[in-house]
Amino acid sequence: PRPKPRLFKPDELQTIPNRVREHLFNRGETRTVRVLDGLRLKRIKSGDAFTTEQALGLLKGVVGRDSVYAALKATNQAGEPLFKRQILSPAPPIPANAATNTQTNQNKCFSGREKKSGITNCHRPAIVYIMPSNDELCRYFGVKLSYSDALTLDDLTSAKKTRMAAHRELIRRRPGQYPRRWLARRLGVSCMTIDTYNREIEGLHSRHCFWEQPIYWSNLKAVPDGIEVDGAVLVDETGKRYPARRAIAAHLLRQGKKVVYKRQEVNYYWYSDEDALPDLSVKSSLPTRPEEPHLRHPGLQPTRDEHPGRSPLSPNPATRPFAAAEKPFDSPTSAAVSIRPAVQLPSGRNDNPQPPINLEPLAQWLYEALQPISTDPKSALSLATARRLAGTYPRHRIEKGLSLLSQRRNIRNPVGFLITYLRCESLLDRLF
Repeated sequence: PRPKPRLFKPDELQTIPNRVREHLFNRGETRTVRVLDGLRLKRIKSGDAFTTEQALGLLKGVVGRDSVYAALKATNQAGEPLFKRQILSPAPPIPANAATNTQTNQNKCFSGREKKSGITNCHRPAIVYIMPSNDELCRYFGVKLSYSDALTLDDLTSAKKTRMAAHRELIRRRPGQYPRRWLARRLGVSCMTIDTYNREIEGLHSRHCFWEQPIYWSNLKAVPDGIEVDGAVLVDETGKRYPARRAIAAHLLRQGKKVVYKRQEVNYYWYSDEDALPDLSVKSSLPTRPEEPHLRHPGLQPTRDEHPGRSPLSPNPATRPFAAAEKPFDSPTSAAVSIRPAVQLPSGRNDNPQPPINLEPLAQWLYEALQPISTDPKSALSLATARRLAGTYPRHRIEKGLSLLSQRRNIRNPVGFLITYLRCESLLDRLF
């Protein structure tokens, strides 16, 4: 296998990895993080020796005396000390005068009163500590070597500032959608504390994101029945909200209203001096096709396949086995689709389960993409099933399923694999 490149150079000033920091945060050892990062910033590299007095002098005004003493005595779960100790050997002993026959040295009692110098040779020998390397730190705590965010001495003046700096550097380095619980668990704090950090950190912004899906008779089961999902509501064409229940959605459809199932997702975080949302436009490797506004976040809300600094969910069409069957989509108005007039049944159901006209290009693309790789004609995807999948599941889920198909070569039934994947992802979305 190809050797993995090291994340740190041996001759450069190193900072402790992020995974080590997170492990120490969860153990309540923020003071150890402050001492390690502070000594590294004071030019003490891995393998260098230092004493307690030197550490106190270097970290004066940054880390308190008690925190330095406690950090130097820190251990891992197995009881191994974090800083290896090296006791200096004392000077060679001087033979006592009592062993000699004659005594030439005179005692102070015979020489008169003398002023004490205040210096005594009887003291405890200094303990020398060795700065551990990043590999040793990862081995001590059982974590893998990871990237390290650079902190300053000003960030280490208190435990709160240290955690806020770690949170700030994560958002600065990788903006995106993060659950509040995950961010809180990373720093070993509560969700309320993370909300406080988001308000107090200058330049850190967040925005709510929502996932929307239009509801028809064909995908009425997408609305949960019997369970309550936090942040999920039903919205009609006037903007009025209703509880996310299947019976209410069916009642609104009988009245001829347009129903949209709306669910709040995790917030999007970014770090910038300006309050405006950054440019999230990413060149997609898929063919150009019309935009379905009901499958995207409204307004400036970002989507998963527009994550900054992250490649789109679908790979390059030229590398996929069904790339030759993909064709650019036409505009929704020019798509040749024959839709029968809707017939209203007495029960209130619509006899036309076909999705709207703007979903037809997505269904055609899905149908043509799976045709070349379907070996068994009995398990091939029909156009009606493609339309049902396009109207039931969001577009980014379908693209992720096709991306997984392109990466796996031993799938006998691609259509069954795609349908099973979409059902599992939809079930996870309802539960979590």
